Amino acid sequence: MEAGRSVCEVLQDEVEGNMVEARRVSKMTAVRLPLRVIKDIDTLVGRGNRSKFITTAIEKELRRQKRLAYVSSSEGFVSDDEIPDTLAFVDRLRQRD
Repeated sequence: MEAGRSVCEVLQDEVEGNMVEARRVSKMTAVRLPLRVIKDIDTLVGRGNRSKFITTAIEKELRRQKRLAYVSSSEGFVSDDEIPDTLAFVDRLRQRD
């Protein structure tokens, strides 16, 4: 972990930095989805908003997977004193997602 920075600060910077970069550049890609999934998306957000909905859902899952990977790779990096602050931070991330 970076000196002088809390776990929460490092995780927050990582999440925000990745989201800003993802919005700057985009590329069209073909993905096969079950028809029922497409129908459900269109029912919820309308056909014209399909890409935005899928992008948002994928970004949310990517953030979750990255947090899990970061925490797993850094096992034991949180001291007992930091646990309440870290739990509050994780709760804020979950609420935002």
